[in-house]
Amino acid sequence: MKRRYFMMLLIIVVVVAIAVSGCTENSEESVDHPTNIVELDMPRLDVLSDDHSDDGIEAVLNVCVECHPKPVNAIKESGGLHSQKNCYFCHVQHGYIPTCLDCHGLFHGNAVVNCAQCHTDPHAPKNITFTVETGNYACSMCHIDEFTILDMNPTKHSGLDCSSCHTKHGLIPECTNCHRPHDDTMTEDDCDDCHKTGHMPTKIIYSTTTPKSMCSGCHADAINMIDNSGTKHSELLCTQCHPQHGQIPACSSCHATPHGSAITDCGVKCHLSGHDVWKRLE
Repeated sequence: MKRRYFMMLLIIVVVVAIAVSGCTENSEESVDHPTNIVELDMPRLDVLSDDHSDDGIEAVLNVCVECHPKPVNAIKESGGLHSQKNCYFCHVQHGYIPTCLDCHGLFHGNAVVNCAQCHTDPHAPKNITFTVETGNYACSMCHIDEFTILDMNPTKHSGLDCSSCHTKHGLIPECTNCHRPHDDTMTEDDCDDCHKTGHMPTKIIYSTTTPKSMCSGCHADAINMIDNSGTKHSELLCTQCHPQHGQIPACSSCHATPHGSAITDCGVKCHLSGHDVWKRLE
C-alpha cells in the first residue's frame, strides 16, 4: 500500500515538472523581451572624429532630427557649448537621459541641486527661466563681480532678489521700470549717463554738460533756490561747482578771499548757501 502510494506521488511530481518546463520554454519562445539598446542605422560614435568635428556632429544630428526635431533644432539655435557635442556624447544609448550632474557636477554649489528649476531645456541651456524663489545663490556662482559690487556698495538694490530686476536671464531692465524719471524728457540713456550700473546706483559719475534738470529729480529745493536767487550762480550748471556727486566745494576754490585773508568762513556767518549767496543769517 505504501509502495503504491509512493509510486503515484513520484509520477505526479514528474508530470508537474515536465508541464512547468514546457510552459517556461514556450513562454520564452513567445515573449519578445524588451531591451534598452536600440539598433539604429546611424553614424557610430567610434567612427566620429575624436574632437567632435562639425562634420561628425552634423552627421549625427541629421539622423536624430528625423524623430527628434524639437531638441535638435533647439541645440542648433541655442545650444551654447552643448552644440559642440554630438548627440552620442550625452545620450550614450538610445533613450538614455543623462542628468546635468553627470558632466557638470554641483556647478552652483551644494545648495543648488535642481538644475531644471532654471535650465528647463538642456538643449538650450542658456535659455534660463526663474522666479523669485530661485534665490540669489545660484546666480552668484557665475556673476561674482556683480555680487561683489553689491556687497561693497550697499544700497536698497542689495537687498533685492536678482529676479526682481532680471525677470529673464540676460535681461538688463530699464531704470524707469521701477524708478520715476527726473523729468518728463528723461530717457534710459540719460539714466546711464550718471548711474553707470544698477548694482552700484548711488555711485554717480556725470559729464560736465549734464543739465540741471537731471539733478532736479533729487535736488529740487536746491535747484529752485538757485534759479530764483538772481545771482550769477543761477547761470551755472550744477556740474561746474559739483564736478563729483556729493562734493561741496569751498567758496575759495572759485572766489579766493574777496573780503581779505581774515575772513575765510564764507558759508557760516554771511553766505549761508551757495545756491543763494545773498541769503544771510537773520
